[in-house]
Amino acid sequence: TARFEAPGYQSSTVRFTVQSGRDQTVNSNMTATLGTVVVQANVGGALVFLDGRQVGTIPNGTGRLTLPNIAVGTHELVVIAPGYATYITSFSISPGRTVELSVRQSRF
Repeated sequence: TARFEAPGYQSSTVRFTVQSGRDQTVNSNMTATLGTVVVQANVGGALVFLDGRQVGTIPNGTGRLTLPNIAVGTHELVVIAPGYATYITSFSISPGRTVELSVRQSRF
């Protein structure tokens, strides 16, 4: 039996038999454990950063940005817009779940 584990993936266990004197290759298909983050913000054009990397811009009009395929675990979200206070929050996401974050930035 072999158990495969990697961050961001469901673990997998594979049973196999090894024949004496022969090499054995064992493969496993691991399913990514991902979730979705929806950011609803009051400032269109604001830049959105996830874990220090820019991942999008809040659209004018709807103010809603959807970020699919986010790895499970704890993350930091930062939203920046000129003339507005920077918004910073941490959140956790579980496999297959959607986290909705409401961002309210105030003017300086």
